Amino acid sequence: SINMFDYVGAILSYLIIAIALFGGKFDNMSTTALGGEISRNSFFAMYLINCCTQLIDLSVDVTNMAGYVHRILSGMWAPLSGEVIRFLPFDPKVVFFLPQKTFVTDGTLRQQLTYPCENLLLYGGHSEAGDEDEKLLGLLDTVGLANLCSRVGGLDSPVECKWEDMLTPGEMQRLSFARLFYQRPQVALLDEATSALDTSTESKLYSICKDFGITVSSVGHRRSLRQFHDFELNLDGEGGWEFKKIED
Repeated sequence: SINMFDYVGAILSYLIIAIALFGGKFDNMSTTALGGEISRNSFFAMYLINCCTQLIDLSVDVTNMAGYVHRILSGMWAPLSGEVIRFLPFDPKVVFFLPQKTFVTDGTLRQQLTYPCENLLLYGGHSEAGDEDEKLLGLLDTVGLANLCSRVGGLDSPVECKWEDMLTPGEMQRLSFARLFYQRPQVALLDEATSALDTSTESKLYSICKDFGITVSSVGHRRSLRQFHDFELNLDGEGGWEFKKIED
């Protein structure tokens, strides 16, 4: 939506100049003077419209406060003021962060699944090297990506195209959950991590988190997420908040 406002704003700035131009306001000017006048007026029009779109940006940002909290807790963003107190280290086997848009590297399928773990023979901290391929393939099947390995030619085959161009948004989010289940952390922070998935797949993935003993903290707009949580934190966008136990 913000991109739409920026796009419309750019068109509007030219329309403002066109009204004065075709209305004859600049008829007595030379070509050189006319070019300078149009340039100055365009600048002021674009500046004023940009100020408006920035205000719209701010109003949208306030609604995303919960997502920003996740980013600050994960260390992705540094707070401008105040203090962040964490009682757990942000090691992927302790706390794992799943954003709405999955981060992908340029590596192989194996590297995508084990990201950000550098030791590719480590599975949840307690695996043997000989079982690695089988477990990775099992993870793909668990999250509904059983055919992905054959699509790219194997776990270790170089992938020429970009992963974000090859996978749909839903497949990207399934890949994120495969990473989560690979690490099996104590805590998972999910920021709209199932927004591109249907509710049945969402339910399945959250149930697996519960089976693995992963404590989940989610940011989301779907009411279907409430059934997978015990407590709810509501932010009103004005500095107020409410923390309550989910009863229904």
